[in-house]
Amino acid sequence: MTKAIIVLLLWAFVAWPERTLSQPQLVKGEELLEQGKVMEALTELRRVVAAYPRNTRGWLLLGQAYLRAAKFDSSAIAGRQALAIDDEIVEGHLLVAQAEVGQQNLDAAHLAVKAGLKLDPDNSALLIQLGFIQLARDSADQALVTFSRAKESRPQDPLVFEGLGDSYLKLGVTVMATQSYERSVQLDSLRPGPQLKLARAYVKERRYNDAARMYENCIRLDSLNHPGMLELGKLYLLAKQYGNAARILRLYIQRCPTDLDERILYMESLYFSKQYDDAIATANQVLQVDRASTKALRILAQSFFELQNYDRAARAFEHLSREDTLGVDDLVQVGKAYMQTRRDTLAARTFERVLRLDTTQTEVYSDLGATYMRLRQFEKAAFMFERKFLRDPSSASAYVNYALSNMALGKWHRAREALREALVVAPQYLQGHLFLGRCLLQLDSLQAAKKEYEIVVKLANASEDKYKAELAEARGMIGLAMLVDKKYPEAIELLTRSIKLKGDDPQTHLWLAQSLALSNRREEAIEEYKKVLKLDPDNKDAKKGLEILEQY
Repeated sequence: MTKAIIVLLLWAFVAWPERTLSQPQLVKGEELLEQGKVMEALTELRRVVAAYPRNTRGWLLLGQAYLRAAKFDSSAIAGRQALAIDDEIVEGHLLVAQAEVGQQNLDAAHLAVKAGLKLDPDNSALLIQLGFIQLARDSADQALVTFSRAKESRPQDPLVFEGLGDSYLKLGVTVMATQSYERSVQLDSLRPGPQLKLARAYVKERRYNDAARMYENCIRLDSLNHPGMLELGKLYLLAKQYGNAARILRLYIQRCPTDLDERILYMESLYFSKQYDDAIATANQVLQVDRASTKALRILAQSFFELQNYDRAARAFEHLSREDTLGVDDLVQVGKAYMQTRRDTLAARTFERVLRLDTTQTEVYSDLGATYMRLRQFEKAAFMFERKFLRDPSSASAYVNYALSNMALGKWHRAREALREALVVAPQYLQGHLFLGRCLLQLDSLQAAKKEYEIVVKLANASEDKYKAELAEARGMIGLAMLVDKKYPEAIELLTRSIKLKGDDPQTHLWLAQSLALSNRREEAIEEYKKVLKLDPDNKDAKKGLEILEQY
């Protein structure tokens, strides 16, 4: 018997009881590892190698446990311990390679893989590991060849197709990369890594809907996939799907609360999805970190504006103006906020500034015109409303406000023509007919005015509660026309109905008193004249009418 055979027999005699006695503990450690109980597996497997230091299986399982716990240096030590016992264990070389990759020691990992492939040149696990090492060393063309070799022996391995996808992507062949990732996901739909890569490939191909679907899958599989969340949130923002962007970025912010730039993206998605209260809260959080954040100040101001909190909107815009130049859109909202808070001088200055910056802001013509009207600058107001309807001939309100400004200036003919234009655009516009009736009265066209007031009554009759004041005025004016035409019964009826809607107008009571007097209803006329004098003690017509009735 040779010396070598004697040594081998002695080793077998020593090792056999060690392997046998450690078997139950090994099985338990392996089961714990398969169940994902990594720390418990580590405890059990440490006991195995402490009690049986030459048990290669124990060292290999311990190394795998360390690998899963991301303790790569300990994993490499365990792998080398197994190889020290038996340097022809392919699993040992693979474990060392994986551990070295985890420590970014690519050269050492490459040497370990090469040593394993000398023992088993077609080992697919080693080929896959070699391919990923080559990718990490920017040798995508070599990696493509390596993964293709692995595919021959492992055509159903999702890692092979993931590696092929990575290789094609680095080589710029996006279509082939996408197909490879799709195959990897098809073979194993529970691994989030390939799904994230596939989502990114879809983005490169501008297949945004597919990308969003894959990102969503990835996040469902791995709720801690922060890069995927952020990329999906940005994708939704670019697609203007602001509600979805807010939903995803909210998850990201909950997990990464210190990322200021991403919180700003979340804030913007809230604003554009009209979640203004949350946008305000988030803007204030940003301002706690960066008090000069123009994005946060702008969102804060715009959100207050949308919530019709105009005073706080104006103050926020004023704060923003100290940090940044306000744009035209900002100034428009500032001007409207000043209007709503009755700061008309500031509103006028702001709108004037808007028009100096951008004369195409036709909506500002109406706002500035309305502000001038409140400031009783009717010439300027008329000019603004004229510019508005010249740009937009369909704007009935511009014609009407132009007419009202001219009526305030006593320019009745201009007002009449503008109101007629307004009623061409909007023939059912009740206020337009009412204003035209007033204008025609000033032009001594009582019968023409009567026709306009009759239209007002027709339009308002169905909503008497809504148009009480308009109906009172219209019936009163039609009653006046009847009085002038000596149609006293009709005048009395209309004037009485007007007073029922609005009983505090001395002029309507005067016309009713006159109609009653001319109808020989002396006592009723006296009562109406007294009502006039109660409302207007200095009314000369009422005094004279009452004097005549009391005298005769």
